[in-house]
Amino acid sequence: MEDGTRIAVASDDGRSVRRKHFGSAPVYVIFEVRDGRVARVEERGAVGERPGHGHGEALAVLEHLRDCAVFVGGSMGRRSRELLESRGVRTVVTGAATVEAAARDALG
Repeated sequence: MEDGTRIAVASDDGRSVRRKHFGSAPVYVIFEVRDGRVARVEERGAVGERPGHGHGEALAVLEHLRDCAVFVGGSMGRRSRELLESRGVRTVVTGAATVEAAARDALG
């Protein structure tokens, strides 16, 4: 993955990977690839005014995370993944426990 690529990891608390639907996460932890490694660069709140905006809001999530080329979470709907991937976003469903481990998994 190229330097500068941004990876968004869905989380409930900024530390652990969210196991529920990616799009309704209360926080997204953003990592950036630097010299083949991932560096945590920021946290963003929920899409819209509150967490839990509902399924089928893939376009809102895409806009909220528009600078990220990879979305990582514990769960993502098939249709949302297809839509995101058709727009050039790589999606990764992970079993990693921490956001850091999930971001590293996305590299491989």
